[in-house]
Amino acid sequence: MSTVYRPTASQALAGGIGAISVVGLLALLADQGIDGVLRYGPWVVLRVSDPAQANASPGPAGHPCNDWAVAYSSPGWLRA
Repeated sequence: MSTVYRPTASQALAGGIGAISVVGLLALLADQGIDGVLRYGPWVVLRVSDPAQANASPGPAGHPCNDWAVAYSSPGWLRA
């Protein structure tokens, strides 16, 4: 049996930000630090998705989570 690898996408769902790319979250952290992220909310969840499969209940056109969710992480609390 051989392993088949498929491309995946990832999004960060953070407090009041909504869905942004993980790269976007990292850029926000680099630019504004943890306090910049905390302005939106105290938690972040990582979403891994399959960009080749559509979401059965998509959001607005162009929404970063309009593909099929494969997994979600547990919430990561940025501040206790």
